[in-house]
Amino acid sequence: MYNILYQELFVRGLVKELDLRDFFYKNLKDKKSYFYYRDKYRTRKWTFDIVLSLSLRFSSYLASAGLKKGDRVVLKAESDPRWIIVFLGCIMAGVTIVPVDTRSDDEFLKMVAVSVEPSLVILSEDYGEGHDKEKGPEYMHIEDIAEKVSSLKEFDYTEVDIKKDDLFEIIYTSGTTSTPKGVTLTFENIQSNLEMVLPVISRWKRFLNIIPGSRLLSVVPLSHMYGQVAGIFIPVSMGLSVFFSREQRPQDILAAVKNNRIIALAALPQQLKILKDHIIDIFALDSERSRNIYEKYKKKRWWIRYIRFLPFHIKIGIDLLGIISGGAHIKQEVDEFYRTMAFGFFQGYGLTETAPLLALFDPGKNKAGSVGSFLDPGNVKIENGELYVKGNNVTPGYYKDEEKSRQYFKDGWFKTGDAVEVDEEGNVFIKGRKDDLIVRESGVNVYPSDIAEEFRRQEAIKDCAVFGMDPEGRTEIIAVLILQDKDINKEDIDEMVDRVNSGLNVDQKVDDYLIWEGQDFPRTSSMNIKKRHILEKLQASSEDKKAAAYDGGQGKKDIYSIIRNIKKTRSKKGGEASLEKDLGMDSLDIMNFSSQLEKQFDVDASKLEITRDTRIKDIQEKLKDPPKKTQRLPFFDFAYSVFFIYLRTVFQYLIFPFVRITYRSRIKGRQDLEDIDLPAAFISNHVSLMDSLVILYSLPPRIRKKITVVMSIGHHFSYYFARKGNILRRALEALGFYLLISLFINVIPLSRIFGFDQVFKNIGTAADRGWNVLIFPEGGITADGSIKKFEAGIGIIARDMKIPVVPMRIDGLYNILRNGIIPWGHLPRLPLVTVNIGRQEYFSSGSNEDIAARLFEKVKQL
Repeated sequence: MYNILYQELFVRGLVKELDLRDFFYKNLKDKKSYFYYRDKYRTRKWTFDIVLSLSLRFSSYLASAGLKKGDRVVLKAESDPRWIIVFLGCIMAGVTIVPVDTRSDDEFLKMVAVSVEPSLVILSEDYGEGHDKEKGPEYMHIEDIAEKVSSLKEFDYTEVDIKKDDLFEIIYTSGTTSTPKGVTLTFENIQSNLEMVLPVISRWKRFLNIIPGSRLLSVVPLSHMYGQVAGIFIPVSMGLSVFFSREQRPQDILAAVKNNRIIALAALPQQLKILKDHIIDIFALDSERSRNIYEKYKKKRWWIRYIRFLPFHIKIGIDLLGIISGGAHIKQEVDEFYRTMAFGFFQGYGLTETAPLLALFDPGKNKAGSVGSFLDPGNVKIENGELYVKGNNVTPGYYKDEEKSRQYFKDGWFKTGDAVEVDEEGNVFIKGRKDDLIVRESGVNVYPSDIAEEFRRQEAIKDCAVFGMDPEGRTEIIAVLILQDKDINKEDIDEMVDRVNSGLNVDQKVDDYLIWEGQDFPRTSSMNIKKRHILEKLQASSEDKKAAAYDGGQGKKDIYSIIRNIKKTRSKKGGEASLEKDLGMDSLDIMNFSSQLEKQFDVDASKLEITRDTRIKDIQEKLKDPPKKTQRLPFFDFAYSVFFIYLRTVFQYLIFPFVRITYRSRIKGRQDLEDIDLPAAFISNHVSLMDSLVILYSLPPRIRKKITVVMSIGHHFSYYFARKGNILRRALEALGFYLLISLFINVIPLSRIFGFDQVFKNIGTAADRGWNVLIFPEGGITADGSIKKFEAGIGIIARDMKIPVVPMRIDGLYNILRNGIIPWGHLPRLPLVTVNIGRQEYFSSGSNEDIAARLFEKVKQL
């Protein structure tokens, strides 16, 4: 009986009441499913069992630090397995967890800390600077958790008596106001919600067997209740591996789906909209032919749509079957797109205050456009169009705020503030927020979401928000529009607004409109539009609405200010200045520059095709109209297959005698390779074109057969990779490159013209697959035999990717090719080449430049 999944016992009625800590312990213990986490360059994984063990050890750490049941721990960190370790560790010890969204600012964190008076604050390194550790609670970095707790014993959670009304967590939501609300959730709140959800989820569990080893990708912050449901509760209950990704641009999400056997994607509605727009863009689904196909198949059966759009699914990732939405109401056009493209579309509706789910969408039962059916219809009611709920899953109130608690409760019923309609079949439709309701002079209620949806159907509209204003005693409806093309003329906009109005009823018609100049509306951490913020701007510009021009809170976007933050000097050439020659940017600076452009201008920097020779004016022009296609350095999967590993190994042994006749060799320090951690980065000075082969032959076979070399393709294969020049030359270069990586050495191509960031991602992918990497950090062959300064990129590999480094040094190889191997005009010579191997080095701190300098000294001293 013990070995049967605990939640299945509950679903079958063998367990009458769900115990939350038992639920986690019995569903994580000895399970080989994984929590995956993808940072910028690498993917890491922890089994469910390891996460549970570290969680219990963290509980022991809390107890040893003097924390007891009811004490608070504030957590602000990226969503990854370490976040879950802290979360579960607090639960097992009865300590109240207070998660804070990473997108909140320092002032918000301070307000939360003042309110809850935590005993411990846990932060990611990115958020851990500037805090006074001498005063207030103890601070620690989440990156240090595993090391701190690994030597402790697992905590016996049964020794802590947990009651139903004990605080489980406090979630602070700023919403659209400046005053945060601390939603208190008890163990009973969470347990009762799971008791309603698990029977529904269990019906879909069998579909996981279709694709063994599949994973759920969650891009929702774990600091949100929806994020916890999608990223922890549901996967744990189903034994489903979870994949978290720090990079959440649409192109990164698609890459994660394609490369990681993702069966379902959990995201916020706004994230799904951005992804939809990106998919339409890159697959050219906005063409007339694509639109006609889309309309033709929209109403057809699921299996017919799936067959028709199968080529699309293959491109996206054939494993992806389901889309999960929650956290806010999804726009109809987004909902419709994923359904039409034959994805199973799941949606949940609820609030943080309801722990969180009130309704779930069942694709086999519910009507498209609805959020599903209420999980507990007996505990909901609708008064004047507004939804009220009660039950064991409803919060007891707001932390230390009795006045706000009284404001949101009426005779024991919680006021959701949501305008809701339910049809005869029990399908629930969210019409918007009750406080957004516009009441016309005729007494007719108008829902802004209905009007906004009609505007979003227009090709020229990227997004829309609708407001009711009362400037002169008459209610006016104002549409605030974000345009797809900022250059569209006023006459065309007027015509479009008239066209939308013609399709609305008389009370819904828009009286006026404004153009929002930002790339997006200001949003809350859950991606809801900050309507109050927009409304304040509307009111401030009421004298001249049509002239409103606001940058969405981004501030003035100045490319020169980004450059000055990276390089203190500024070229006098202005727009004509090139990044490397005039501004002195190296490859790492260009990567940093590209990253800042993405944040400031909301653009995929890869589409700007930034190179070391790019001028500032070129970037400014491309920012206005970024190209749809970009050059990338691919990751050559075939070269890592078993077949090619053995093929290269055999060929290397065949050519080894011919290489060895050119020099005598002496290898020092090889004994230090016996117990090193792999995968590792092997670095060396660069003295000749033979360096890679010399180092490979100095390494033991177990390392040599799984090593890839970072090689510049600028001199030998530039025409092929840049897709330029004579087609014959490109074909010859392609043939030469593929023969090289197939027969001689596996290569990660490095271009000094484009794709800096992609090179590091490819290195990370190789390391994730267990491959070692050979790198020459000087960036080029020495001109005089001396060792040149190492480039800072090696710091990214050593510190950010956490790949241990083995320093090596070659001596005696410099003049072999220069003086000639064949004895023509000189006596035969067989020079002695020495390869010195140093001890493996680890780097967890320091700047990239410092790490490069330290490794430079290590290699020099060998």
